[in-house]
Amino acid sequence: PTSKSKKKTMSGPIRAGVYGPREDVDKTSVDYPAVKVRYASYEQIEKRALIHQQDSGDITKDFLKYDEVPQITNFSRSSMPPGQSVDRHVHESKYEIFEVLSGSGEFCVWEIGADANAKPKETFPLEKDVVVTVGPKEPHSMRTLEDSDGPLVMTYIGIVAPEK
Repeated sequence: PTSKSKKKTMSGPIRAGVYGPREDVDKTSVDYPAVKVRYASYEQIEKRALIHQQDSGDITKDFLKYDEVPQITNFSRSSMPPGQSVDRHVHESKYEIFEVLSGSGEFCVWEIGADANAKPKETFPLEKDVVVTVGPKEPHSMRTLEDSDGPLVMTYIGIVAPEK
């Protein structure tokens, strides 16, 4: 084969299991910022604790981290064992989208500005093929049911909210 027909390869790893685009690809378009990640292998990515629950143990892997694709804060997968929860918290300036891959749990959303003793305004069952979305400043929490058949496995993405 000639050099023109040779397959181009990815650049070196950015971090374990995550690779950037080829070095000769510096922009996807002259009008938009380039992506920094081209390929990520779940099996090779290092685990970490949940940011909101540092005592969660290493249950999350990040396919994408902040600013590796413009406007995306993260694209991650978490595997929460039965009985584990993520306490109520808010994100001041991002949307989150969660997709349940397996397991079962519960997702709660409170009114914006609700005090600590308020009851959730919405509660959703988490089960395979369910998607839940929350917006900036919406308090939310989630938990895996004690009797879940295995961990609650979810892929989730954070998206920077547009400026007002």
